[in-house]
Amino acid sequence: MPRDGGVSGRGSSASPLIGRWEATLYVDVGADVQLWTTEWTFRADGTCDYRQTVLSVVAGTTVKFRPCAWSTSSGVLRVVYADTGALYEAAFSFPTGLRDSVVIQGVAYRRTG
Repeated sequence: MPRDGGVSGRGSSASPLIGRWEATLYVDVGADVQLWTTEWTFRADGTCDYRQTVLSVVAGTTVKFRPCAWSTSSGVLRVVYADTGALYEAAFSFPTGLRDSVVIQGVAYRRTG
């Protein structure tokens, strides 16, 4: 699959998305308040991990972990989840021009690794 800007090939380290990214959101869900922490880890070999931890006042803590494969092309992130083969596509950008934060599908993530 193509990587960043149409660069393709396994093991490419050209993409500025390589690394670990985290976003935290407070979500009001009816009678519940939840804290969602989403973490993406993108590797140069085209593999990735998606982890979402939800802390709920009502239901406690749940964690969702999904291994995946990823690529990018023309500002679009493409993720294929290993467990189902489902495709997720999302626009992404680096709004500050720096590589310490990225916006994926309208959600701001900060680099954590």
